[in-house]
Amino acid sequence: MSDGIVVPILDPQPLRALEVGSPGISAAVLAVYERDLRAFVAQLPILVQGGDVELVRRAAHKLKGSSAAIGARQVQGDATTLERDCRDAGRIAGDLVAALLRSAEAFLSRPG
Repeated sequence: MSDGIVVPILDPQPLRALEVGSPGISAAVLAVYERDLRAFVAQLPILVQGGDVELVRRAAHKLKGSSAAIGARQVQGDATTLERDCRDAGRIAGDLVAALLRSAEAFLSRPG
């Protein structure tokens, strides 16, 4: 995300909320998210190369939702921006794809 706003890579609140009802579940949920995010990082360039704006929009939409659920705020924001641009402009903006891939890589390489 840009606009000079610093957004945390991981907001711990959504995962903490999961722990209230199911202690220990957040680690499993986070592991599934990370697995799916790795698959997304591998798949997105293929979708972009195929040029299907709607497929890219849907992939960004799905990632936006899962990122919101676990608190991956940077990824969520960049996925939202890409989804909106695909929908509103009817195009796949390379700079937005690159930003999303960067935030996904930052999430996957975060410490701890």
